Amino acid sequence: MVNGRLYIDTPKAEKDELKKIARAAGKRAIWDRERRLWHVDADIQPELIGRWLPSQGT
Repeated sequence: MVNGRLYIDTPKAEKDELKKIARAAGKRAIWDRERRLWHVDADIQPELIGRWLPSQGT
């Protein structure tokens, strides 16, 4: 997380779905050209974007 942004690695084929989910939650999904990653507002519910979050081990 950087400056209230949660960076996630979303495949190009799934970008529209990410944007739709974020919009439905009242959030934004934005492409960061410099980092070449999508980011969403950090306060989005993690279960909405869980498939794009890095796994936490095990």
